[in-house]
Amino acid sequence: MKTSTRILTPLLSLTFVAVLSCSKTQDTAPERRIFGNPPTIQSVDPVFYEPDAAAECDFTDIMTAFFGDFEICDVQAQTGIGWTVARDPDGERIIVYSDVPSAAAGVFIEGTYSRLTFKVKATDPESTPQQSNILLVSSSYLQSGDGSGSQNENTLVLFDDGSENEFAFEQQASIFEACHIDIANAICECGPATYQVKSGDEVKGDDQFTRTFALTNKTASLLFLDCLLRDENVVGVKGDEGSRFDFKIEAVDRQGNLAAWPDTLTAVAGKSTLVCNGDSCGCCYLHVLSQLAQIDECKGLDGLLSPSSFPNGFCKDIIQ
Repeated sequence: MKTSTRILTPLLSLTFVAVLSCSKTQDTAPERRIFGNPPTIQSVDPVFYEPDAAAECDFTDIMTAFFGDFEICDVQAQTGIGWTVARDPDGERIIVYSDVPSAAAGVFIEGTYSRLTFKVKATDPESTPQQSNILLVSSSYLQSGDGSGSQNENTLVLFDDGSENEFAFEQQASIFEACHIDIANAICECGPATYQVKSGDEVKGDDQFTRTFALTNKTASLLFLDCLLRDENVVGVKGDEGSRFDFKIEAVDRQGNLAAWPDTLTAVAGKSTLVCNGDSCGCCYLHVLSQLAQIDECKGLDGLLSPSSFPNGFCKDIIQ
């Protein structure tokens, strides 16, 4: 079985990668001393895994501003019982609705995912008040590669930055998500969104290194992945439902000395549920724009009213 290493951060130089390529396996010593004293991993928070974390995103502006391309800027989302493509226990495609109408008017994406928050306390005897001697703290895991039996070792870099650093991630869904709406001036336009994700670290310089991360099912909608980027400030990896991820924690100092936490942290990819609540027509058409439904499935649904263009609703007046 072949194993390759990939570092999941844009901040590391090739020199750093060379250091990381020496990551130990479970059979090696917990420390590697090259020059001076190695860093010390004082603690690793064992409560790092939330298997059914909830996420909710308001996609109303994204849905209503879409019609700006047709010079229609007075679209109003309504309350409703939503509209979601799902699978029954036999795997058959079905449409599900909320039991009660939404309290607010809009188009709302809701779902669950597995949220991981790594918190590692690490120090180094060579550190000074002016500069930490720790080069990086990381959490690594193995993931199956291209089907050839190989595995890729992916490394998440943890930060003690007080969430000051920002990392840019482009949206993944096909519908544009960076929207500007000014109804008074008849402006409603959208473009591709870039989301700034932070580490999740709370206090800079306190020797606690942090990184939030998400595990989602391979069938998770791209809309939901964008929801996690936009509102939950988290990016992650997809895995089969029930697949296991074992994370090893390591710290490397500026001299190349390595320390490893003796225990691995284990998480399992969950179901990653997804529903769209609120305006039924808006939810259905959002599925259409994301290539998850056919437009004729939206015919006759309530919602998405435009006094100037479709007063009875887009799905009633326009979709025939």
